[in-house]
Amino acid sequence: MEISFEKLEIHNALFAFDGGTIILLCINGKNDKIQITLNRKLCDKENPEKYNRIFINEKLIVHKSKEESDLCSALRNAPVKVTTLPNQAGKISKNRIVLGEDIKEVFAALDDSPYAYIKKLVNEIINTIDG
Repeated sequence: MEISFEKLEIHNALFAFDGGTIILLCINGKNDKIQITLNRKLCDKENPEKYNRIFINEKLIVHKSKEESDLCSALRNAPVKVTTLPNQAGKISKNRIVLGEDIKEVFAALDDSPYAYIKKLVNEIINTIDG
């Protein structure tokens, strides 16, 4: 079954501390739930070919395919419609020490706003596809 990216909306995003895996939780115009994952799991030695690759609903997308290109276009235009926002106040200290530059950028976006945080992660996926 082909997934439609028409009227794609981004409702939430997750950043994993496994090397930087990003997950976007989206809904399309047909009200289908779509999970877009950029796999950056560093310790997956059994599947190194899946590192830095895009998955849609856990299905590996062919690199440089029309589907990947369509996804990238949809993400560029997709509105962020955050339905539930976790209260981050008091959970992550502003006095934290973070060693990884990429993680610092994620925390800085999260400190700014949930919208900025999600847009940062969306742009990471777009940049990976375009790269």
